[in-house]
Amino acid sequence: MTVETQTGQAKKKLVDAMKADLEDNAIKALTTARDIFQALASDAKGVDQGVVAACKGWERHLDKMLQDITDEVSAVVKRMGDNGLPKAKENVNVPLLADVLAARDAQNQH
Repeated sequence: MTVETQTGQAKKKLVDAMKADLEDNAIKALTTARDIFQALASDAKGVDQGVVAACKGWERHLDKMLQDITDEVSAVVKRMGDNGLPKAKENVNVPLLADVLAARDAQNQH
């Protein structure tokens, strides 16, 4: 029998909130910023190579940040007790269990 505690429920909500903040909010914002720098670099080609170089550097920095955040989301989930695999459950077929126990007892008596 699995007992679900308020603490466990709160922890799951916290992990879900962290994932949402990191994945939905931070990653979206940084991806938008990276897209802006890509567009600026493209627009500045032939006009200002300094802007192009700066934007490309910022893009690389944002790519690294995005990867770090993605890695941290996975780490947070694992640290908070969810390894991403389905939870192990125990299901007992009670009528079948009774038959198995009876058969085992019969076998032991012989």
